[in-house]
Amino acid sequence: MILKALDIIRSGIVAATFFFGYRIGFANGYDPMAQLHFMVPLIVTAIAGVSGLEGLLFAKKSAEIKGFETGSNYQFIFFFSGVNHAADAIKRKNYAWQNINRPFITLLVIAGMIYPVVMALKLI
Repeated sequence: MILKALDIIRSGIVAATFFFGYRIGFANGYDPMAQLHFMVPLIVTAIAGVSGLEGLLFAKKSAEIKGFETGSNYQFIFFFSGVNHAADAIKRKNYAWQNINRPFITLLVIAGMIYPVVMALKLI
């Protein structure tokens, strides 16, 4: 139950960050730097921080829910996490919720960050 709550909290923080980040970015014209200054720390904290707490406090139960062997290190870099979950679902037919949704969520987060990053790079 706590792990499901952490997953919902993580997703909720990322969704709210995108909503408010784009509002901040488009508040007065378009300021991609302001948008990224708001979004990047919150997204990193939500994804890495909440995942880190999950791994530290509930490693065994979290591994069981995801269909991984217990006692193994299953924390990954964000992009590779999506790839790993997709590969696990395909190769081992491990259709745990995270293995199905994580690749799509990863692609959505990356897609949502492309525009502000490209626009910020144009300012440099």
